[in-house]
Amino acid sequence: GSAPAGGLQALPLSVQAALAWVASFLLCGLPWIATALLAPERFERLRSMEHLAGLWTSPAHWAVMLLVAVGFEPLTFLIHKHVMHGCLWWVHEGHHHDTAY
Repeated sequence: GSAPAGGLQALPLSVQAALAWVASFLLCGLPWIATALLAPERFERLRSMEHLAGLWTSPAHWAVMLLVAVGFEPLTFLIHKHVMHGCLWWVHEGHHHDTAY
């Protein structure tokens, strides 16, 4: 079904997009920027990417990657089902009507 009138969906689409961008930045970008400013020593190893080469051949690395992927798939399914098809349906609905893909 559709969301009730009012709330965020009553805002113009450009405002909704701006709010989504700000929320995304605050959740994803700001922690990295804050860490870089407050604890730059944590990024010292990233200046040389040579240490990353061993990850591609490390069985432990691939085991962790596999476990994370397998472990998070049920979580993302539940988030999609209950959040995107629930309280955020008004944001997500257009995805189901898009025939471009």
